Amino acid sequence: MNSTIYLVCGLSALLCAAVAVYMGRYARKLWKLQARFKQRGVVVKGVVDRRQSKRISTGGGRTATEYFVTYHYAYQGQPYTGTAPVTAGHYTDWFEGSQIDVIVLPDRPDVSRLAGDIAAVGFLSGLVIGSVTLALGAIALIVIAIVFTR
Repeated sequence: MNSTIYLVCGLSALLCAAVAVYMGRYARKLWKLQARFKQRGVVVKGVVDRRQSKRISTGGGRTATEYFVTYHYAYQGQPYTGTAPVTAGHYTDWFEGSQIDVIVLPDRPDVSRLAGDIAAVGFLSGLVIGSVTLALGAIALIVIAIVFTR
């Protein structure tokens, strides 16, 4: 019985830890990109080409709506396009043809984000919180295995 508890808790903890490390690395990459936008980003004018909304299941029979806009902009005479998640308020306010502020990286003008976009910060926060929660879950599983086998 003890070996089964160790095996189940150990494998679960290993899985939680692996996912936490993956999410942590992804969060770090996004954090660095966010810092690059703050330090070196250049604001250019863009135009909304299309708005999209998508219903997703959040579990338990509940659904939520995700909002996106596809936009185009020019940097140093070159045209670029982008798609970004937006808040419900921006989705409501921005129609096809609306002018928006886009932040681009001068060394990578194909990489952009919308100015004042809180969706990127919210996603990053959720990713950090999720990875910390998984790491704590891995530790809790190890502690549970030790407690139950004594």
